[in-house]
Amino acid sequence: MNESHTRINNLLKSLDDENEQVRAASVDSFAELKTEIPFHIRKKAVGKILNLSKDKENIVKHAAAIGIGQLKSVILAADMMCDACDCLVELSHDKEAGIRCAAVISMGELKDDIPLSKRVKVVKRVFALTRDFDQNARVFAASAIGNLKDIVPSRMTRIVVTRLLSMSEEPEGYSRAQASKSISQVKAVIGKDYKEIITELLISAEKEDWTNSASAERSLLIMRDTIPRKIRDEFIESVIKLEQHENKLIRSSSVELLGILSSFISAGKFSEVIESVSSKYNDPEADVRAAAALALGDLVNIVFRNIRLKIVDKLLILTKDP
Repeated sequence: MNESHTRINNLLKSLDDENEQVRAASVDSFAELKTEIPFHIRKKAVGKILNLSKDKENIVKHAAAIGIGQLKSVILAADMMCDACDCLVELSHDKEAGIRCAAVISMGELKDDIPLSKRVKVVKRVFALTRDFDQNARVFAASAIGNLKDIVPSRMTRIVVTRLLSMSEEPEGYSRAQASKSISQVKAVIGKDYKEIITELLISAEKEDWTNSASAERSLLIMRDTIPRKIRDEFIESVIKLEQHENKLIRSSSVELLGILSSFISAGKFSEVIESVSSKYNDPEADVRAAAALALGDLVNIVFRNIRLKIVDKLLILTKDP
């Protein structure tokens, strides 16, 4: 027996060690080996690791929860994915928040390798964890929902998106950012929900918290090809109308928002948006003129060359603003 096989066999025995630190470390070692685990012991090793998800020691259960996600290709090849899903769902009910977090992270890692018979069960449990009292568990659950986007049952799409929208308004910036990102990943959204989602993301994109704003803007960009042009154009038109508002704050905000939405504007609306924003270079309020300069700077990179030259001309005019 060569040295490698001896090491593997010792690791296998260590999974049953009386010391919880040794058991946990052994799980970690198998997780690092992944597909390097010899074929003839894979099923036995996976079975032991799944059994350790019921260990009395938290450190071992945590290692098992993380290990299941890292060993997904080995578990799949061993035809033990159904058992693995059941173990993760059970671990996600643990009283220790760290173990719940580890379990939901791994459920997200499994993605569409989750068997058809377990998909609804897993998605429902991940969704339930978006309401966990622990913030980290909620954030990891939102992230997992994004990873599981391709297996979210159509009948659950609306409640999933609604929950993510609610999370995007939580006071913690990290929660809002992850929720905004996950919204863009759940693409199977029914048409009537688009406006609600875009509205929430636009609100997020205007927030001062740069982490949340950047996440919301990325979400809008990712969603561009999944949202009907008509819906996008309606939003752009509504923002353009706000540029004429008598309140200078609303005018400046709407102008700046058109810049934020640069990647979201359909080609047929380019000229209208440019003309609308450009008209603000002679607005009586300095804040509105400044917003126009910022918006034109955002818009210059996404339009055709002939329109780009017009933008540069407008910006040159604004450089002379007192």
